[in-house]
Amino acid sequence: MSPVGRRRSRFPGRRVRVALLLAVVGALAVTAYRVARLADDASDEKTRWRRHDEAVLLFDAGRYAEAAALYEKILAAKPNDRTARFNLGLARIRQDDERGWADVEAVAAADPAFDAAHQMLADRALATGDTATAARELALVVDTPPAPPAVRAALAELLLGLARRAEAMEQMERLARDVEAPAHLRVLRAQMYWMGGDAAKADEELAAAVEGEAPPAGVFASVADVFEARGFRERALQMLAAGRDLHPEDAVLRAGHARLLFL
Repeated sequence: MSPVGRRRSRFPGRRVRVALLLAVVGALAVTAYRVARLADDASDEKTRWRRHDEAVLLFDAGRYAEAAALYEKILAAKPNDRTARFNLGLARIRQDDERGWADVEAVAAADPAFDAAHQMLADRALATGDTATAARELALVVDTPPAPPAVRAALAELLLGLARRAEAMEQMERLARDVEAPAHLRVLRAQMYWMGGDAAKADEELAAAVEGEAPPAGVFASVADVFEARGFRERALQMLAAGRDLHPEDAVLRAGHARLLFL
């Protein structure tokens, strides 16, 4: 594991949830580290990069205090080493040292393109219910190409929750141009079309979401939720029945179908 804490992604189960795939934090930070090293590996920098390597090993071994001490030495020699500052922040956070968040914030403020820092701040904001701050931080990430599709989808859902529908749709349309939208993203797009009054496009997205050989059970439940929320009880029942036939072991689909039958 790199010295860049692993994050959990959020994908839809019963309802579409914020799809923050923050595991990309690690990949982004490691990439930044490698690119910086290639660009700045002169002989007088060898000691600094050796300390970086040693700190990585210490962090991976769970020796966060020792890793932090090495990053502090690196910063004493080169205060503008943002990778060291970011990783120092992570090592401190792992020790429940609040100074770590100040380090991450400093990197994010100094470099709008340091995606890993902005994603960590977005994750912290979400944990406290501050969706506006999370959206602002993720907007900086998607402005730095190539934007991870899951991060763009998460930003779209946050914007939708903030009633910024036009911006949310713009992000989803950009996502659709970048990748073939997986099922859970189609459900999210359908919700946006409903809110925008375009029922035809919403139906197209929901139909596409459950196409294919074996859509996940959660997708059927999410599509049924959309239909139920819009007052289409029979269509919700049909969707739950179809999902139950394909996933007979899924308790959520069975319970949802039974509940609607008795409404």
